[in-house]
Amino acid sequence: MELKMQPTKVEIPTDQTCQEASQHSSSFYIPCGKPATTIVRSRSEKSLYMCESCAWHNIHNRGAELLGRQLTQALE
Repeated sequence: MELKMQPTKVEIPTDQTCQEASQHSSSFYIPCGKPATTIVRSRSEKSLYMCESCAWHNIHNRGAELLGRQLTQALE
């Protein structure tokens, strides 16, 4: 699952986790908790740290916009 956009390289804190709701949270908010690798702007204009899979889902299904991606040295 690859995000096809070319976002800006960003520095995401190494301890930052995905802020998207977990698939297991139906009646209250439980964060996904995977390591964050992207910054995504939701339709409500709020910017959130997300893992790759949550970012892909939000961009392709909820109209979010990819603002930036953490790039590792292996990808540069």
